[in-house]
Amino acid sequence: MTIRIFFSGINIDGSLYRLPDFVIDTAALLEKLAEPVWPRIFQIDENNIDFSKNDSSNYSVCIQLDESRIDISAAQIIFCAGEGNAALIEQTAIQTIDTQVRPLHMVYMKKQNLPRMFVHYVGDDFSLTPKVTITSHQDKQGQTVWYMGGDLAEEGVGKAKEEQIEIAQELVRRLFPWIDTSDGEWNSFVINRAEANINNNYRPDDAFIATESNIMVAWPTKLTLTPSLADKVLDTLQSKSVSAADSGEAQSMLADVAKVAETANAYWD
Repeated sequence: MTIRIFFSGINIDGSLYRLPDFVIDTAALLEKLAEPVWPRIFQIDENNIDFSKNDSSNYSVCIQLDESRIDISAAQIIFCAGEGNAALIEQTAIQTIDTQVRPLHMVYMKKQNLPRMFVHYVGDDFSLTPKVTITSHQDKQGQTVWYMGGDLAEEGVGKAKEEQIEIAQELVRRLFPWIDTSDGEWNSFVINRAEANINNNYRPDDAFIATESNIMVAWPTKLTLTPSLADKVLDTLQSKSVSAADSGEAQSMLADVAKVAETANAYWD
């Protein structure tokens, strides 16, 4: 319905398709997933975490907070920290697992009464990457936010913020001339996609996990593949006969000295 309203009465130079796709509110999804386990999710500075190997070459975790030292031994340790996996791999000196990042220079524009839309603009060459992808969000002041990625973000890597914003502004004016964006608040930022490096720096086709000793490193590759990643993790745990154990003592000790993690703010907030 949103897309019909946005393009209602507008003559499109080309073809307009309605795709059977879906859009996820990422912040709401994270909160929903974390809700049952919030008391077990802690925010700990990477400088306060150390790893060591025992005689069986399995890793354990040492957490040093103020005067408190907490040692945790686990049958399986899972790294699923996105870009942060690289630092964890380096810290544990894992040899067989490699990671990579592919940067994007994203743009957003926000203003009051901006219509919400979710659009891929493909262009004339039908590339696998749309010229621009726009999704709509809402900031904490109730303004609509257009978040812009696709080829715009990939080609914008290395460009100055001012240049990237000017390119995005011209593109929006050309594609949607009936929308007044003159009083919009524009900004951009560079963010990295983090993945396993298994294919000569190209994006993996699926979620990916790799194991060394009792450490599993996991990447969803992209958000829509997260269920696939969960299946792979569960299958691996089952094949190794690893099951959940009582972590009450460690949880209680961490709760006394560490902060419970919070959901990060979106860039536009």
